[in-house]
Amino acid sequence: MSKKISVSDQELGFNQKLKNVKFDKIVDTSTVQKAENLVERSKDDFRKATLKDFEELKDSCAELVETSDRAFVDNIQSKAFSVKSRAATGGYPLASDVARSLFEFCEKVDEAKHNVIKVHVAALEEIFSGKFDVKDQEKTAKLLAGLNMLVQRSSK
Repeated sequence: MSKKISVSDQELGFNQKLKNVKFDKIVDTSTVQKAENLVERSKDDFRKATLKDFEELKDSCAELVETSDRAFVDNIQSKAFSVKSRAATGGYPLASDVARSLFEFCEKVDEAKHNVIKVHVAALEEIFSGKFDVKDQEKTAKLLAGLNMLVQRSSK
C-alpha cells in the first residue's frame, strides 16, 4: 500500500517564512558598526598590501621582453588579481577597476600583449602616485572606457 505525499505551497514558501524573520534580531546595528570599524581600521593594512602588490606587478612589467610565454601572462594576471582584490578596501576603487581590466584582459589572450599591459600599469602608477584625479568622474569614465576599448581591440 503506497502512501500519498503532498507538499503544500506553505511548506515550500521560503520567502513567506522570511517575512516573519526579524533580521534586526540576527544582526543588530552594534554588530554592523563593529564590522565597519574593523574594515576602517584595516584600511591602512589593505593600502600597504595593495601598494606592495602593485610594486611587484610593476617590477614584473619592467622586465618585459617580447614573448608569447603564457606563464608570463599568468604571472601578470595573478599580480593584477592581487591589486584588484585589495585596492578598493585600501581606498583605491579606481585602481581596483583598472587592475580588474588587466586581469580580465590576461584571461582573454594567449600571448603577452605588452602595450596593453604597460598602459594598465601606467594608469595604476598615475592613480597610486596621486597624479590622477580620481574624484574627476569624467576623467575616470574616459580612462576606463579607453582601457576597455584597448582591451577589446587587442583581444581579437
